[in-house]
This record gives sequence, structure tokens and C-alpha cells, in this order.
Amino acid sequence: PSHDMPPDGVTEKDRIKVPIAYAPKEKYISTLTQDEDLNRNTQVILPRMAFEMVGISYDPMRKQETNLKRKFVTPGYSNRITSTYVDTPYDINFELSIMVRNIEDGNQIIEQILPYFAPAYSMSVNLNPAFPDEFRTIPITLNNVNQPIDYEGNYGTTRSIIWTLSFTMKAWFSGPSLTQNTINTVITNVINDSYNYVRDTDQVTFIIVTGK
Repeated sequence: PSHDMPPDGVTEKDRIKVPIAYAPKEKYISTLTQDEDLNRNTQVILPRMAFEMVGISYDPMRKQETNLKRKFVTPGYSNRITSTYVDTPYDINFELSIMVRNIEDGNQIIEQILPYFAPAYSMSVNLNPAFPDEFRTIPITLNNVNQPIDYEGNYGTTRSIIWTLSFTMKAWFSGPSLTQNTINTVITNVINDSYNYVRDTDQVTFIIVTGK
């Protein structure tokens, strides 16, 4: 954002980086109001952004069979299999707070965020390092945008302009993985229909069905 717009209202005059930190917005509100004499230069403090995880809940709509397992060939080992139970779905709720000194700064920040959410932004993520070739599409949905403005107080009072954006991430949580060698050789005694052991000279055919 730029604090002062150029005469034509279109050409970019200045660009600044807005810091972002993981913190509740109440922390920044307290920082702005703790100086009773208002001698601090608020232009140096603002704008600022803060995000916080505000809730997490199980999503039964994405639930899969609990006993299902995913199996992959262990990278670098053709004779090893890595397996784990299917992931567990959870919704994670986040809030992004944007604190600005004036309305124009807030508008310029918001207009750089909203175009990416219609209403969700999806990204491909590898959730389990044990399966480096497996990626999931994780949608992040923008639920709502609020702009409460504190208009109370006299001209000497610091005005509070804070945008609040709430998001929901469709996340997955993975359990532990187990790696074990594949079975390449099986030694067993085979009995024919006469209940006699099959001799070495007899021919026995085993049919292995993939996936069984």
C-alpha cells in the first residue's frame, strides 16, 4: 500500500512491505493504546498484519474407512513397502487481522488478497514425508471479511481501523508410517487331494492376484 495516492490515482507512487506475525489482534491493539500521551509515531507502527488459529474441528463429511491403508514402495528401496492408515480430516479456522492507520491503506491491502479467493484458494501439498510422490489438494476458503472502525473519541484519540478476514483450511492429519520388507520367497509343504505331500517332481502352480 501507499500512504499518498499519485495525482492520476493509478500510477504507483510508493510500495512498502507490510509485516505479518502469528499473534492475536488484541496484542497489537494493546500496543497501540498503551501510550496514554499518544506521543508514539503510529505511522511507523502501522500497517501491520497478524494471523491466529482460532479453532479446529473434525470433518465427518470427508471421513474414509478407518481401517483402510495406503501403501507405497519406499523411495530408494524396491523391496520395501511403507504403509499407513488413511488420513483424518479436520477443518482448521484462521483469522487474519489487518491493522492500518487510515482507510486507504486498508483498502489497498485488501484488494491484493481478495482476488485469490473465489471463494477458495487451493494448493497442492505433500503432507507426509514418507510418501514424497503423494500430494493432496488443500482448499483454503475465505468465509467473511469484516471492517469494524472505532469512530468514538476526540481528534486527539488514535482511531482503530482493523480488518478481520476469517478462513477455513480443509486439512488432513496423518498417523505413523510403518516400513517393512516385501515377501519374496515362501517355503511351505503342499498336500494334494490324496492328503499326501507333493513330491519335488510334481508340478504345482500358484496364481497370485494383484491387490489381494
